[in-house]
Amino acid sequence: WTGGEGNVVIGGNLANNISGTTFGLLKFNGDTDQNITGQKITVDSLVVENTQNDVTNDTDVHFQADVDIVAFDDADGDSERDSGESSGVFNPVEGTTYITGTFTMNSDANGTARIATLDNSGGGSNVRFGIGNSITFERYVPAVSDGYSFLLLGNYVTGATRLEWSNSFSPAFNMVMSFDEDFAVLADGGSTAWSVISGDATTLSSDGTGYVVYTSANSNPTITATGGYNTGQVSLSMTSSSGANQGGGMNLLTNPFPCPIDGAQLLSENGLFSTYYIYDNATDTWKTTLTGAPGTIDIGQSFYVQASAGGSVDFNLSQLTHGTNSFVREIDPLEQGIVGFQISQEDGRFGKTFVRFHEDSDETFEWDFDVSHRASGNNNNPEIFSVVDEDHALHLNSPGSKSDVNFVNLTVESGSSSTVSISMDEDFPLPEGICGLIVDTETGASTAIGGDPLVLDLQPFTTFEDRFILEFMTTPNFTVTSSYCSGGTVHFGTEEESNAWIINWSNESGNTGSGCISGLQPGTYDFEALDPISQCISSSELTVNEVCMGDFNLNGERDITDLLILLVGIQPVNNFDGTFPETDCDCDGAMTTLDLLMFLPQFGNYCD
Repeated sequence: WTGGEGNVVIGGNLANNISGTTFGLLKFNGDTDQNITGQKITVDSLVVENTQNDVTNDTDVHFQADVDIVAFDDADGDSERDSGESSGVFNPVEGTTYITGTFTMNSDANGTARIATLDNSGGGSNVRFGIGNSITFERYVPAVSDGYSFLLLGNYVTGATRLEWSNSFSPAFNMVMSFDEDFAVLADGGSTAWSVISGDATTLSSDGTGYVVYTSANSNPTITATGGYNTGQVSLSMTSSSGANQGGGMNLLTNPFPCPIDGAQLLSENGLFSTYYIYDNATDTWKTTLTGAPGTIDIGQSFYVQASAGGSVDFNLSQLTHGTNSFVREIDPLEQGIVGFQISQEDGRFGKTFVRFHEDSDETFEWDFDVSHRASGNNNNPEIFSVVDEDHALHLNSPGSKSDVNFVNLTVESGSSSTVSISMDEDFPLPEGICGLIVDTETGASTAIGGDPLVLDLQPFTTFEDRFILEFMTTPNFTVTSSYCSGGTVHFGTEEESNAWIINWSNESGNTGSGCISGLQPGTYDFEALDPISQCISSSELTVNEVCMGDFNLNGERDITDLLILLVGIQPVNNFDGTFPETDCDCDGAMTTLDLLMFLPQFGNYCD
C-alpha cells in the first residue's frame, strides 16, 4: 500500500510487509481478536472500535508492529497545515488496544498528534502495554532568536523523567523550574518561590502542575517522553496567598492531557479564576483570554491562573477539543469595550496594557474583572501598565463604566532604547461614545488615543510612575438610518454637536468625504470625528443596508406590518403635513394612493 491518502477499515488482521506504508485513516472494527504485525505503519488517523466484549485489559486489537501517528493530517500533501487539516489522531473508541511494539505520537512545526478518546473502562476504550512498552509522546517547541527565553511547558506523560527533557534539549542549555505560589519571598532576595528541578531520575509531575524552562536562543527541541497518560479527571490543589512577597493567587498549571483542551470550557467549569495567562515567546509578552491568548490550550502548554481563593482546579474530559486558536468568548452585555495601548521602541520590542469599561467594575482590584500584570522576563523590553490599590500592577484594568472613568494613571518602564512611543493598539480600538488623550504630565505633550503615537525620549532601564495618564471623555455617537428613497443618512449626536466636530469619512471603494451626509449608497463606511479643541478623536464603522421598496420595518419582506405603516402614512392626522418619507414608494416627497398602488403588487414578497 503506497501513498498517504488511503482510508482503510479492517475487520480482521493486518500484516504489513512493506516499509514506509502510510495511511490516511486506518480503522479496526472487528468483533474478534485482531492482530497488527509486520513493518512500521504511519497513519494520520488511527481508530480502534472493536466490539468483541466489554472486558478491560484483554487483547482485542494487538499492535505488534510499530506505529507512528503523524503530526497532522496533510490532506492536500503540501506539507503545511491548512484550514481544515487537524492534528494526527489516535482514537481508541471501544475495545482494548494492546501495544507490544513501539507507538509514537509525532509532533513538528505543523502540529502535534493527539489522543481523542481518553476513556479507560471495560465498556468503552482501554489501552494497555506489554512489559517495557508504552507510548512515546513528542512535543515540538518553536525557537526564538532574540536571546535566552522562558518557555511555559508542562508534562502530561505519566512516568516521564527530567533526563528525557534534558536529552530533548541537548545540546542547548535548559533549566526546569516549578513555582510555589504561597512561598514568602524574603525582601533581601535570600529565598525564592522558584525551585529548580534537578536530578536525571526525578519524575516530572503529570497532575496539572506547570513548569517554566529557561533555555538558550534558537533552541527548538522536540520534547520526547515515554510513558502512560491520564484517562480521567485530573484535580490539582491551588493556593491563594495575600501575604507580603507571596504569589497573590498566581498558580502555574498545565494541560495534563495528550489532547488540547478548550479554554472557555476550562473557565466555565472552574469558578476560582476568570482568565488565564499564556506567555508569547515570539514577542516576550503575556496574553490573556481577553487580550489574544489562544482559546485552545495545547498539548504540553503551561499557563498561569489567578485564584480568588484556595481550592482545586478540575481538568475534565469534557474540556477535550482539537485544533488551535478556537476561543470564542461569550458577550457580556454590561461590558462596553476594551481599548489597548502599546509602548514600543525602535528595535521592535514592545509591551501592552488594556483598559476595560464595564458597568459593574470599579477602581479597586477585582479578580473577576481585572488581570494582573506580569513582566515579560526580558529587561530589554519596554513595559506599560496601570496600578491600583497602591501597588497592584494590572495588565487589564477595569476602572468602571465609560461615563464614570476620567483618568487612568500609567506606569512606564523604559527598555533598552532611549526613544519609545506610546499608541493605541489597533486591534483593540476605543469603544464608541468615548475619546481620550495619552498625556505626559511632565512635559505637557499629549496625543489623541487613536491618533499619532506619543514619541518620548526617556532614560533607558528606568521606571516612571505617575507621569503618564490616560484622559477619557464622552462623545456623541455615530448612527445611520436607511430608507428606500434617501439611501443612508449618518448622524453624529445633535446638529450642534455635529457642527462642533470635524468629520471625515471613507468607504470600502476608496471614496472619501466630510460631514454627516445623506444619500449614501449601500456599503461599509469609516467615519472619524475630531474635536479641534481637545484634539479627541471618535471613530466608527457604519453599514448602510440596502432597503427595498415597501420594506418599511427593514425585515427583508413586504408583510402586513409594512401595509399598516403605509396606511398610517396615507391617512391625514393632526399636525401632519402630508409627507411621510419612510413610506414614500415613488420618491416624490408626498404620500398618495400611487404609493399604495406601487406597494400592493409586492405585498407578501421577500426582498431580493
